[in-house]
Amino acid sequence: MRSLRMAYHRIIRTTMYTDEDNSTDLIGAFCELLFPRKGYSNGIIVDDYGNEWLVQLTNGREVTAYKDEVFII
Repeated sequence: MRSLRMAYHRIIRTTMYTDEDNSTDLIGAFCELLFPRKGYSNGIIVDDYGNEWLVQLTNGREVTAYKDEVFII
């Protein structure tokens, strides 16, 4: 379990959004949600709402997610 937790933290540090990134460049980027919504976690960033992104999931539903809960693929 410890090795899984270490790998998880390593992934988060390398792939998550940081404030230094220009968020407008990420609109249209493929992403994965940290917490799936009704079984769906993959989608595309559609809009920037300041501290949240609007993400269109693969099932077509649009949801908002905090930037620190989104992985850029």
